[in-house]
Amino acid sequence: RRPCERSPNNVRPPADEPAAVELLEEAGWAETNEQGIRVKNGKQLQFTLTYDSALSERHLTVFQEACKRAGIALDLQRLTRATRWKNVTGKEYELTSTAWGASMFPDPENNLHSKFADQLHNNNITSFADPKVDALIEAYGAEYNLQKRIEFLRWIDGLVFNAHPYVLHWYN
Repeated sequence: RRPCERSPNNVRPPADEPAAVELLEEAGWAETNEQGIRVKNGKQLQFTLTYDSALSERHLTVFQEACKRAGIALDLQRLTRATRWKNVTGKEYELTSTAWGASMFPDPENNLHSKFADQLHNNNITSFADPKVDALIEAYGAEYNLQKRIEFLRWIDGLVFNAHPYVLHWYN
């Protein structure tokens, strides 16, 4: 996101492995098996993270090791771009690593409007739905004043950022 579109109130949460472990234990993931993986009701805390670029492996393996220290099994699965994107837009994934670009004239509707949340094969890959964001998107689309449009984008960005439908990792 370009600086003009970012909410100035977004505060990146710190990486805090001990706090993450506390949250997992509070959520009932207190037991571990012989591999050190957390178990709850007989189920391992395990995810598959898909990605499509060898360049991603450098930071994803660091994330994988942090997950292991917290008792989470994270399997990394490299797919072709076409297969990963088909799975992502079909909402057939647990976790995925992707990069988003921005157009000259941003249009948050395709990525964030709730009318796309339950549909397949669109850019709302996290099924994000928030009536406040929907109202701002609709106001943004009807606004012609550039400064007001930027303000709408900042409000939208702040709401989405605080909902955390994405894990941001470009600060790795």
